[in-house]
Amino acid sequence: MTVATVLGQAYSETGRFCDKVADDPLGSHPDQTGESAKGEAAMKRLLTEFGMGTSLRRQDYTEAAKRGVRDALWHNSINLAELFGKTKHDMQITVDVGVQNPEAIDTQAIANELPYGQITVQVQKGGLDRQRPDGDGATVMATVAISVALTVEGAA
Repeated sequence: MTVATVLGQAYSETGRFCDKVADDPLGSHPDQTGESAKGEAAMKRLLTEFGMGTSLRRQDYTEAAKRGVRDALWHNSINLAELFGKTKHDMQITVDVGVQNPEAIDTQAIANELPYGQITVQVQKGGLDRQRPDGDGATVMATVAISVALTVEGAA
């Protein structure tokens, strides 16, 4: 797979951005704040969904995060793009993942859980590791926030 750096993010040939550890809090990216001159098109966050996933025995941080993404997505059918005359591939999707061991996350595997859109995965310390009663490892809990943004005309 080809990977290039674009704006400090790894960009794979699948068209998905993947960060290991987020430097910016959710929504602080200039292209997602919706700030623009009057009447110009601007990137505007339209939706945020939340999920939680676990790895009960294997301490698999990536699998816990993937389950969190599915938890957030499986309860919805998002038709926002069509409402604004866009395609689903125009959606800018940011996946924020919180786990106790951010370096253990495979961001490309997380991005692959989403079927369309231009995807950015940001990972930071969060979630929870809960020691199992038998003392044999921990249950890993990942928290996930998925935000969807589009460029919309006249956004304020």
